Amino acid sequence: WQIFRKEILNKLRDFLQKAIQTFDVNKELFAKEEEKGIWLIDVFENKYDVIITNPPYLGSNKLTAKLKKIFKSLYPLSYRDLYTMFIEKIIQFLKSDGYTAIITMQNFMFINVYEKFRFYLLNTIYIKKLIHIGVNAFLEMGDHVPAIMFIFSKKLNNNLEDFLGIFFNLQDLQERKQKIDNLINPKYRSIVNQEDFRYIKGYPFVHWISEDIRNIFRNNPTIEEIAPAKAGLQTSDNERFLRFWWEVNREQIALYEINERKNGIFMLK
Repeated sequence: WQIFRKEILNKLRDFLQKAIQTFDVNKELFAKEEEKGIWLIDVFENKYDVIITNPPYLGSNKLTAKLKKIFKSLYPLSYRDLYTMFIEKIIQFLKSDGYTAIITMQNFMFINVYEKFRFYLLNTIYIKKLIHIGVNAFLEMGDHVPAIMFIFSKKLNNNLEDFLGIFFNLQDLQERKQKIDNLINPKYRSIVNQEDFRYIKGYPFVHWISEDIRNIFRNNPTIEEIAPAKAGLQTSDNERFLRFWWEVNREQIALYEINERKNGIFMLK
């Protein structure tokens, strides 16, 4: 690539010089833009020790069908939003044990559609420090975009058993100044082994739960492993089973006693 790069740049510069000499503005602009493209390729080809960014946010529902199809093929785990695709690409850009500091939305940590993406993150990065800011974090983001700031490194091996990350939960603080004043307040700090997230169905990054609760998930089977889960009180067919009181024939209503206190319920005969 370096050989081709040098040759392309030389030809572009020659092209640019001729455009300037002939006062051809269109060719001059073309050459300058193409040179920028070469430098952009350099950016994408390199690996980095540190990446700091605040990626753009754009849900896939706002993309054209063509773009959505392209993104889904390139980033099947993270295509649902631009910022999650950025996270995945950043990991690819990092050198081994490289570091990233990033500000993003929080929804990738919890919602179902990012379950596989969370599993990928748990296998790929160490979360060194995460500050869960919530809403009212930044003036630019307003009061409707819950945000997080976190630092992670690219993992070197599969052994995460002994690694502990530092998490701060500032979601319940309403004022921006409160959040700033308590960014590293130990009162809001949890020390968490990110491996514990694997034991919770869907791998949600629920860093605020207590160690006792995490141990319950870690050391015990899930309910679905020991008993079949069934739906509770539901009709399963509202059109068939639900009626307004005036729709029911009076002769079909009876009052049945159900305990010694003579309480009862109305029900169909």
